[in-house]
Amino acid sequence: MKIKYLGTSAHEGLPAPFCKCPTCQRARLLGERNFRSRSQALVDDKILIDFNADTFMHFMRYKTDTLKIRYCLITHTHGDHFYLDDMSIARYAVDPEPLHFYAGQDGYDKAKSSFAALENFRNKYTLTKVSAYERFGIEDYEVLPVKATHDPKTSPLNYAFARGGKRMLYAHDTGNFSDETVSALRDFGKLDFVSMDCAGGLLDTTWGWHMTFGQVKTQLEILRKNGVVGDGTIVCLSHFAHISDATYDDMVNACRGTDILVAYDGMEIEF
Repeated sequence: MKIKYLGTSAHEGLPAPFCKCPTCQRARLLGERNFRSRSQALVDDKILIDFNADTFMHFMRYKTDTLKIRYCLITHTHGDHFYLDDMSIARYAVDPEPLHFYAGQDGYDKAKSSFAALENFRNKYTLTKVSAYERFGIEDYEVLPVKATHDPKTSPLNYAFARGGKRMLYAHDTGNFSDETVSALRDFGKLDFVSMDCAGGLLDTTWGWHMTFGQVKTQLEILRKNGVVGDGTIVCLSHFAHISDATYDDMVNACRGTDILVAYDGMEIEF
């Protein structure tokens, strides 16, 4: 399996526009991997995770073959993950294969209402409501949505994937995992790869709807004790906020001496 990080920041991007905080100032000076667009990922070149306002820019920047993308999984309905105006862009395509969207209750309701109003979008999409802990299939993938610890109004989900004996978890926009989520992941099987939210970066505090680096390490230990991660599991951090007090370079330094990787825009990992 393979994941490509199209974007790796929180809602405001990094550096955040108009912001003079120390993190944004350092990121502007350092450039390169310290510049982050809003979070989005692509699994095996065909399954898109989230559809935000940076999607078109991501496709152009990375020369993405969009004709291979047939599925899009929505994690929740905050605007940096769920941008309805661009989700309906396929209505302009000539004879496309339909795009298959999957979302929790809030995303399903909002997309259904929006898509229904677009007469020339008919037959160019399918929309499926998914629920936490109810597995479903996409081609030869088994997908397990798990409940994320995030704004409950947005029906937040994280997604685990299994294919060909490999398993991965995309766990962004979540705080500490619930016992129910840990149990479901334990039943799903040991992960080969996990992408963890680290919006709080190096802050010395506890976040509710996101994680700091300290929380990530605690949650990884819980997953390890439950057999969800172990020797050989690749762990990568992403979804960084500018108020995290951490640029890309800062996070790389913090991870020295560990096996934890730090994502950057355009990063690809195959496992």
